[in-house]
Amino acid sequence: MYSSLTGEGARATQPRSYNNPVPVASPPPDQPSQRPASKSHIYKLEAAGILIIGAVVLILILTRYGHHIAWGAR
Repeated sequence: MYSSLTGEGARATQPRSYNNPVPVASPPPDQPSQRPASKSHIYKLEAAGILIIGAVVLILILTRYGHHIAWGAR
């Protein structure tokens, strides 16, 4: 009884399980896509801008509240 379900025919009649792999929606490209030039220049400018803004904010805070800071405290 059970041995008749283990043959090749039993595999075709069983429903697919949930975790079976699904075919890919689109085939991968044959050639790698041409990427534009490196964007590191933009990232460097962004990082520099953030550092400059941080330095300006720090200078403004020290200018305004510097007299409240106990500079001699250890």
